[in-house]
Amino acid sequence: MAKQGPFTRLPPPPRVTGDPMFDLRETYKWFDITDIETREHNDLQFQRAEVTTTYDIVYQDTTVLCDASGGAFQVNLPDLADGVGVTNIKKMDSSANAVTVAAQAGETLDGAASFDLELQHESITVEPSTTEWVIV
Repeated sequence: MAKQGPFTRLPPPPRVTGDPMFDLRETYKWFDITDIETREHNDLQFQRAEVTTTYDIVYQDTTVLCDASGGAFQVNLPDLADGVGVTNIKKMDSSANAVTVAAQAGETLDGAASFDLELQHESITVEPSTTEWVIV
């Protein structure tokens, strides 16, 4: 891996069979934005956020790692209409403090307004449907 300014270039991985979306001749680029790591491949962006306080999920977030050792907090899902894709949310610490994953007002998460992550390494993967957020 070569460090070039704020970017670290990784060698290109092997080519994937014929799917142009995953034609991996391009190299991956990694860079840190405070506590958010973004990976780009072609025009796709994937972002991992590591959070310790209330957080609003944004379009690029694919993973949200939560540390509630300093106190319970909430992770807010975006509006269904925003067209956000699948997001993984995981509680990383062993404290008794919960991380509450909450849908926007008027929306639901598998029929409920919110879902609590209470155990270390407990996680959910959510994706939007046409009518509500779904835990998959």
